[in-house]
Amino acid sequence: MTNPDSKAVSPEQRHLMIAEAAYYHAERRGFLERDPIADWVEAEKEVDAMLTHTPIPTKEKTAKEIFEDHLETQLKEWDKQISGWKRKVKKVDEDARRNIDAQLEKHHAQRVIAQKKLKELRQSGGQGWEEIKGGAENVWKEIHQTIHRIAEHFR
Repeated sequence: MTNPDSKAVSPEQRHLMIAEAAYYHAERRGFLERDPIADWVEAEKEVDAMLTHTPIPTKEKTAKEIFEDHLETQLKEWDKQISGWKRKVKKVDEDARRNIDAQLEKHHAQRVIAQKKLKELRQSGGQGWEEIKGGAENVWKEIHQTIHRIAEHFR
């Protein structure tokens, strides 16, 4: 699905953005449990949503900018999930609630670290961002695992 407002992003750029996002989806879950097509479809929706809701600059985005956008989009998605779970947590038993609350506290601490990493990434210049990228990916992977543990309580 192509966004009519996304003329500044070529089909090749969009394809690369989707490929990178699909890779990160697979990486976050340890390359297990789903197939690449599902990752691609999910990434395509994510990129199209980003292109629809994000003002598109007239210049080409760098790999760094695409990576930053991806991280920010993922944080926003997780925030929505967490908000929904906070409303549902009232309906679970006391032991589960304590466990979920502990996981939510862990998530909050991880999110603070993630915001700092994203800020570091944005402030880094030149090729220096590549050094920060690995640390950011590790933080996002940890958050993804915490989110997955919380989600298990609501399935």
